[in-house]
Amino acid sequence: MRISHKHKFIFLSKPRCASTTIRLILDPYSDVLSSSTPPFHHHTTALELKTYFDKAEWKWEDYFVFTTVRNPWEMIVSYYTFFKPDINGLYNFEQKRDGFYYQPDKLATFNDWVISATTYHRLAYLNGDYIYNSWVKGFSKLTLSNTINDANGISLVNRILKVEEIRESLNELLNSLGIYSKNLQRHLNISNHSNYHDYYTSKTKEVIEKQFAADIYYGKYEF
Repeated sequence: MRISHKHKFIFLSKPRCASTTIRLILDPYSDVLSSSTPPFHHHTTALELKTYFDKAEWKWEDYFVFTTVRNPWEMIVSYYTFFKPDINGLYNFEQKRDGFYYQPDKLATFNDWVISATTYHRLAYLNGDYIYNSWVKGFSKLTLSNTINDANGISLVNRILKVEEIRESLNELLNSLGIYSKNLQRHLNISNHSNYHDYYTSKTKEVIEKQFAADIYYGKYEF
């Protein structure tokens, strides 16, 4: 997440969607940098951040809000290989949860993890209810809908950039905000898992297809 009061932008940082790279590019132009804690968490959602804006009496509509989206089948492989979930579903950024300690020598297989995975919400509106600081089965935290929508399912962002087209689209967006970054090409190095297809079974392919329907629709993605 990055906020610029001068340039009037908000960047919502979607995990494993070029988020760290874009935050680095935006750092020199940002007034508020993200951290590992609320209210300005690295991966805060539009719902979370607008809640803070409302309390602070900052006008959300005065800012250009953008985020990124990535082929979800590829993104989930990236998430798995980066955060290395163990057999109990803990990730490498955790020490302990629900009485279990993270076990780096006992990692879950990819397909077992996809079936049983949980993700953490600080604030979300799911299935007609607000939830707070909870682990939820599935990948709802990582979806485009969770990143951009309010409690009524209305998008709070102005633009969504596809990671696969990020070099051109980010440069054009920054120029429109009056930002001419010399760091774009230096920092932006998107890695592609060309063999991500090999990770999936037909069942886990379908799991991602169902949970990331909005991502797939918006990006016109195919497996």
